[in-house]
Amino acid sequence: GSFSEKSIGNYDAVVDMALLALAENFNMRELIGYVERNLRLVSRMIQPDGTLYSFSSFRQDSRMSINFNKYWRVFKKMAVLTGDSRWIYTFSYLGGDNIDNINRNGIEFEYLSDEMLHPINEIKEETLIDRAEGCFLMSHLGLGRVLGNGYTVTVSSSNPGIIHLKKGEIDMFLSIYSSFFSRGQFKADDIRYEDGSFILHKSVEYGYIRPFDKKPDTNVWEDMDHGTWANVRLFNTPGLYPDWKDIDFGSRGHVKEQRLEYSLTLTPEENALEIKFCIKGPSRLPYKLEFSFIAGGRVFSSDIDMKALPEAVLFAKRGEFTYRKATDEIHIGPCFSSHHADEMRGEEIIDRKRFHLCLSGIGCDERKIRLSWN
Repeated sequence: GSFSEKSIGNYDAVVDMALLALAENFNMRELIGYVERNLRLVSRMIQPDGTLYSFSSFRQDSRMSINFNKYWRVFKKMAVLTGDSRWIYTFSYLGGDNIDNINRNGIEFEYLSDEMLHPINEIKEETLIDRAEGCFLMSHLGLGRVLGNGYTVTVSSSNPGIIHLKKGEIDMFLSIYSSFFSRGQFKADDIRYEDGSFILHKSVEYGYIRPFDKKPDTNVWEDMDHGTWANVRLFNTPGLYPDWKDIDFGSRGHVKEQRLEYSLTLTPEENALEIKFCIKGPSRLPYKLEFSFIAGGRVFSSDIDMKALPEAVLFAKRGEFTYRKATDEIHIGPCFSSHHADEMRGEEIIDRKRFHLCLSGIGCDERKIRLSWN
């Protein structure tokens, strides 16, 4: 479920029903507590439109729009097994399989309040969620969540979309790339919450691989001692890249090890997010911040006003840019761009069919950017 496969939109519900079947048929009442904890987690993953955030899933529900009503059978079973008014209350609001009943009856945004889903004594909530002023850190998922008034901000340590904002018609991802030996995709080594901010960091080491120091005993390339370095699939498949320290170079040498470090501090505010970004590495290393939106809106600044078409890429050089779709807006600034390289070697694209607003720079840099929305 959500713990091994991060599958909030699919297998978590399957696992919950399996645990409840064991609890009912084998008198294993202690398993109900695990379902309660799972449901508490799921309640923190609901988007403003009633769907579940599933971008981090390893299974079929990844990047799919799945309604929270998928869990109505779980709530019904919990109500039957426990007779607890919390589960009866929640199931009645779910209205079977009609998610609209939640919205019409005015449940608060989190839908499942603390009173409805209090942690049980046998399982400490702190192992799952640390809460601070509407912010949640779910360390086992590598996710941080901000539940605001009609919007959610999700911070991910393991996905190319580091930040996801959902507000009305606004659906935005932020990704960061650099051209660093095909390993410059920013996926954080860790995520933590300190002093009102989410903090992410990534460090990568890599270098150049030399020819053989001595003449090989054979002229047949395949028979030379390349080590694992010559494994093309290993070195060209995102997600399989070995760390520099773990590479078997065989009889080849290696020189000029270089280091790339990212740090990102994200400070949520009401209807806003401050981003402090720092990159340290080779002096001429190009990098890019890419804001990806569902196309169909308009993007404008003091200089331009254009339709945000699918697959279009716009580099914002200065000032503040606004993306508007229907009546929803998000403002990004101050903007900057030092180059127009819209593709970085080894980058993982969220969705090429989206509209992409990019900021870019070269070499070591520190920036502060503010996102705000209506």
